[in-house]
Amino acid sequence: MTYQLHVMETIHLYLLLAQSNLRFYDDLVNSWPNLQIGQDNYSFWRHEWRKHGVCSRMQPNKYFEFAINLYKKIPLLEKLKPKIQPGRSYRLKHLQTVTSNICRGNVEINCNNRGAQQQFFEVFICFHLRGSISKCPRSFAPTCTGVPNALVSFPN
Repeated sequence: MTYQLHVMETIHLYLLLAQSNLRFYDDLVNSWPNLQIGQDNYSFWRHEWRKHGVCSRMQPNKYFEFAINLYKKIPLLEKLKPKIQPGRSYRLKHLQTVTSNICRGNVEINCNNRGAQQQFFEVFICFHLRGSISKCPRSFAPTCTGVPNALVSFPN
């Protein structure tokens, strides 16, 4: 428990320091923002560190730099723009195919519910520690329900 507290203090301190390094902080905000309404970026980054970063065996600064570099390697939202328009709905199979083609590998799409409509929420892409895309070792229990022809809206 002491180790985890120390790590959380370290990440908190690092993120505060990152704010003084505006380029890094801006890169982190632009590449890995919290998309959930009502939650700040720090809460999201803390969650991601606790869930994934601790297992990476990287120091917090290296973990977040790695995430920024992955985003720059595959700017998914930018590459989706020609084929997927915000505010429109698409067949789940189409979203999976387009996203897999961009990422050059298998991906998993997760949805959240916006009323009765499923909404595109996140994409799981697996990477080797050195940064190359890899086949995911297991399914992450996708949350998009229904057959491949199910409609999924892409948020604005």
